[in-house]
Amino acid sequence: NYIEFMVVKTIGLDPGSKYGIKYGATAPIENLWHFHVSLTEIYNTFMLIVKDINPLVGYIAHPLDLCYTSREKKQERRKNTVEAYRMLFEKGCNWLTISAKRRPSIQPKPNYKICIERSDRACHHICIPCNYGAPDETVGFMKFRIQSRENIPIEEQCLCYNGRPLARDHLTLKESGVQQNSVLTLHHKKVKVSMVEEQIRKDIESKIMEDFGSLPWEH
Repeated sequence: NYIEFMVVKTIGLDPGSKYGIKYGATAPIENLWHFHVSLTEIYNTFMLIVKDINPLVGYIAHPLDLCYTSREKKQERRKNTVEAYRMLFEKGCNWLTISAKRRPSIQPKPNYKICIERSDRACHHICIPCNYGAPDETVGFMKFRIQSRENIPIEEQCLCYNGRPLARDHLTLKESGVQQNSVLTLHHKKVKVSMVEEQIRKDIESKIMEDFGSLPWEH
């Protein structure tokens, strides 16, 4: 449960520092997170795995005032986690449920179809389902979906809308000005990776497979 929560924060670009906290969990999981942070060396080693999963997240900070957050704010963060978990793992989050008494009614989201057009392949499009193209999803999350489908690392992706690069991965599609039923252009920036860097990547993936049985981005 804790590992899945951290994967959601990693892929959802929620480092918990400059932009505040978007995702939350139950008290036991957040207490485990606090304990993990206190083990500085072990936590820093874990952050190396986090950075390998998402190079845009170098460290997931644990705010000291987390326990003083209002009940409403905690519920909002947990709701965000449930929705992100469902989209990421394509199943319900059975370790985090929202109280029926306090759960706000969820209005159906409008269709938000996004089509990705690769600039290096003529007439080649990547169709992103509506639930992955919701206006409140971040640019970074979209890049992870592309990585899982096209096997293009996010650091080699340059998404453009109307000729303008979507450079801020932490912003949502709506905040980036992307309209419904749009076409985004994907430019594949080939990045040369040294043999040493490639071996380090393979070693980390091997360690994740050994510890967790699978790679989070392959689910």
